[in-house]
Formats: sequence, structure tokens, C-alpha cells
Amino acid sequence: MAEVIPLATDCIPSGVLRDGDRLLLIYFRVDSDDPSVLLDQLIYSDTADQFVPLALLSHGFDFEMQDTLVHRRNRVSTITVSSDVAVGPTAALVHRTTRGAVEAIPLPLSYPIEWGGEFEDPTKTQTNHIVPLLLSLQVMVLISVFLLMLCAIRLSTGCWCRCRSMAC
Repeated sequence: MAEVIPLATDCIPSGVLRDGDRLLLIYFRVDSDDPSVLLDQLIYSDTADQFVPLALLSHGFDFEMQDTLVHRRNRVSTITVSSDVAVGPTAALVHRTTRGAVEAIPLPLSYPIEWGGEFEDPTKTQTNHIVPLLLSLQVMVLISVFLLMLCAIRLSTGCWCRCRSMAC
């Protein structure tokens, strides 16, 4: 059933086509807009040792529409809006020209607008880069101090050994 339902409702990958350097997936789907086609799909039954319609294995399905634009992010319902920038203007230029109009959209009190992608909260990005940088800097300083101490010990031991040999 897990393979037949996606075949009847959407599509399933059935192969790969190589086009130069690219690999293109080939999808197989049933071409029908009628939802009752789902119950007519054949499924192999091990007990009957033959293909039987899905209607024999199920009492039916309830079809309902879902809003696929609303997702959850941090346990909050989120609508993600995205776009492609046309050839010519940069993403920063488009962001500057549209930001005022987007932020002027009236929203209820509990609904915020957050920018994602390359315009996401820069402090979050900076903290993610600064912590490993500081850690590596501390390790480098620690290694440098250790090497300096090692060289100082070697130098002082060398001096004491020379002084002793001169006295003898």
C-alpha cells in the first residue's frame, strides 16, 4: 500500500536519465484527476498470491484538502514566501525595494514578519561563526604558550649544563 498510494495520488521515481553531466529523475504517475482511481489500484496480496484492488483491503478513504503553504517553524504556524530574482537586479537590490512594502502589510498582534535566507538575523549568523573562531584562537594561544615554555626550559637547561661543564 505504501508504494501504490503515492503512485495513484502523486508520482514515484522510476529511473534516472543521464544528460551530459546531469542526472534527471524519471517519474511515473497515473494520469487521472478522479480520486476514485485510488481504490481501483492493484496491490499484490501474498495470501491470495495475486493482485487485488485496494478497495478489498480498505474500507475507503476520506479526501480532504490541505493548505500546503502553512508549515510549522519553532512550533508556530508559518507561511513561507519565496521568489526568484530576475536576471539583472541583485537580491540585495530587490530586498531593499520590496522590504518597505512587505513590512507595511497590516498583521494581527501575534503575527511577526521575519526575513530568511541571506537576510536572516545577522546576529545569529555572527554568533555561529564567532564561537568556533574564539575556540580556535584559544587553542592557538595555548599551543604558543606551551611552545614558549618548552623553549625556555630547554634554553635554561642548556645554560646550566654549559656552566657546569665550564666549572669542571
